[in-house]
Amino acid sequence: MTSELLTTLATSAVVSAIVGGLVTFLSQSRLLSRKAQLDYELDAKRRLYQAIGPLRLQLLLASRDVVRRFQQHHEHPWNMSTDGYYVKSCIYRLLAPLAIGQLIERKMSVVDFTVDRDAISLLRFITSAERMLTGGEVVLDHPDVDWSTQSQHLFRDNLRAAANELIESEDGRLITFAEFDESCTLEKNSKLKPLAHIFGKCSSSLTENSVFWARIIGYCFACSEHLNSASADSLGFSKRPIPIGPMLQASKDEHFVSRVDDFKRVLEETLAEGF
Repeated sequence: MTSELLTTLATSAVVSAIVGGLVTFLSQSRLLSRKAQLDYELDAKRRLYQAIGPLRLQLLLASRDVVRRFQQHHEHPWNMSTDGYYVKSCIYRLLAPLAIGQLIERKMSVVDFTVDRDAISLLRFITSAERMLTGGEVVLDHPDVDWSTQSQHLFRDNLRAAANELIESEDGRLITFAEFDESCTLEKNSKLKPLAHIFGKCSSSLTENSVFWARIIGYCFACSEHLNSASADSLGFSKRPIPIGPMLQASKDEHFVSRVDDFKRVLEETLAEGF
């Protein structure tokens, strides 16, 4: 065997060893990196569940209560006195999902939401729900909409302030209706009074305030769709579709009654847009 051949073989062996070592190093590096990523995601999901696990269920229950309360509101006359049970319980149910949403948002500073797409969908729902009650899309450019006062909606920051009244300040939890009923007088609470006045100015039904009623329908739609989510299904919640057409027609407002299909489309687009 010639010296040139020996040199070539030795060189090839060295190169093979180097390449093999490099491949092994890179493979191990990728495996370690992947393991670190999986370990991080597992720990992040554990912390996320600890932080918002109970709130997920509370939000589903609160969304169910919204649908239950308002999906048949248009079919009956009600006592709309602001010092009566019906209005007070309506306002509690209306604000409860938004209050829970604020509690979820507070957890964003201590947990990583990106490891769970379903958790991100909670934030999308919260944003969409607020837009249903405060935004411009859902009212379909109604000619009589009043943006200067809170007669047909609450200003968004005021809506959030009203929802915050349902959060116990010391331990940061949603108060029960019994606690709300005992501690709060609607007409004496500056945060809740504007919303109470919207109810109180109706004689027997929210359908008398067609713009606000359209917002309620949109809000019910958002809650109904949240009950159709994968997490709701996994927990045994049943689907609760709402009768958008009959609810909207009950307002007897020609601007809405003649545009039911447009209204449905806007609700779907608002919900799909999310953040």
